[in-house]
Amino acid sequence: EAARKRMGSEYVTSILVLVSALLKLRTVCPLPPGRKVFRGFAGLETPQCFKFQDDRGNQGGVEFGFLSTSTCEQQAIGYIAFDKGMPQLYEMDLGQIDRGADLSWISYFPGEAEVLLPPLSSLEATGAARFKNVLWRDAAGETSLRKVMVWPVRVNVNLQGKTVEQHQGNRK
Repeated sequence: EAARKRMGSEYVTSILVLVSALLKLRTVCPLPPGRKVFRGFAGLETPQCFKFQDDRGNQGGVEFGFLSTSTCEQQAIGYIAFDKGMPQLYEMDLGQIDRGADLSWISYFPGEAEVLLPPLSSLEATGAARFKNVLWRDAAGETSLRKVMVWPVRVNVNLQGKTVEQHQGNRK
C-alpha cells in the first residue's frame, strides 16, 4: 500500500504490462544451453536464509523485482564490482516451467545474452557455496585472476503472475 502511494498508478500499470509480456515471451523462448544462467554481484551480505536451511528445510529467498541474468558466465562476472567486496555469482538452473525470456534479440547489447526472469521468482540454494578463480577485466582492459563465491541456485518462477488478458477477464 505504501509503495502504491509513493509510485502512483503509472508504474503499477507499466509493471503489469511488462510482466504480461515477459510471461508470454518466455513460453516461446528455448531453454539456454545447459539450462544455466548466471548473475554476478558484489557488495551485498548474503542473507542468513540463503546460507542455512530453516527448520522446514528451505534455503533461499524471493527476488521481488525482475531478475536479469546472462547465459554467458563471463558476461555475468563482468558485472561484479570487485572493489565493493564480497564478489558473488549465482549459477542458476532453469527448467521446462521455470524459465525466463531471452531478450538478446531486442537488447541494445545483444552480446550480454540476457535472460530476464519475472518478479517474485524464488531462488533456492541447492548446495553449499564454493570459491572459484575467475578471469576479470577492468575498465582499462587489464585482466587479473579474482576469487568469486559461486552459489548453485534453482529458480522457481512465480506461476501466479497474470497476463493483461487474464486481468481483463477477471474484471468481467
